[in-house]
Amino acid sequence: MGVVKTDEWLKKDSNPIKICQELKAYFHRMNEREIHHYLNEFGMYKRVSKPYIQQMIKYNVWGRVRQFFNDLKAKWQGPDIPIFIFPVDESSGLLSRDFRGKSGVSFRDKLFMFLSKEVGDEELKTVLTHEYHHICRLSMHEKKEEHYTLIDAIILEGLAEHAVCETVGEQALTVWVKKYSPGQLNRWWNLWIKPNQLVKRDDPKYVQLLFGKAFYPHMLGYALGYHIVRTYHKTHKLNIKETFTIPVDQIVAFYENQFKNQ
Repeated sequence: MGVVKTDEWLKKDSNPIKICQELKAYFHRMNEREIHHYLNEFGMYKRVSKPYIQQMIKYNVWGRVRQFFNDLKAKWQGPDIPIFIFPVDESSGLLSRDFRGKSGVSFRDKLFMFLSKEVGDEELKTVLTHEYHHICRLSMHEKKEEHYTLIDAIILEGLAEHAVCETVGEQALTVWVKKYSPGQLNRWWNLWIKPNQLVKRDDPKYVQLLFGKAFYPHMLGYALGYHIVRTYHKTHKLNIKETFTIPVDQIVAFYENQFKNQ
């Protein structure tokens, strides 16, 4: 299916609630306001001006994503899914500071990208690579997303960021993957993550540890996931297609053995 013509939707009416009416067929048992609230948590805009949309069209955001997606899908032999592109919520300090004005969220059967009006090619490729890697890995496993444990999610994020490093370049990595030292991450693994690695989404600790909320370090799960995956990669030299199928337990067991030997 590829890139959906959401630019046409936005030109007709950019009201995000009306936009989300178009998405109801893709979200079971959710109304347009619930869909917008959910997508806004991942970066979808709350309001946007016509000149902003015109700038996105001028910079051919939809066409560039379409080209990058077709290239990536052919290279990875991944599934053909719909991609929805919308303006990013520029009022979010987190998105401006840590995500450099771009964000995304993926599901097994669809992908959303939230982008600034002058987003560069590297930022486009970074979001697309990270989120499409999720889709490729999810498509290779029967386990439903609602049954994913904390460690499943941590390794999923680490593998996706590894794909960004290998596909786009180390300079494209998110800021938090280099924020903490290996020693810090090892301590936090033993102190917080390992005892809670099997909690599921309905447990408050799942979100707290994955995103570093409450008193936990910012984006803890993401940073640790990348550290664990890269520790494995240094010895085993993972190629991208292997990262779609490699078991979580295999990566974690190797990481723990390395830590024990330090």
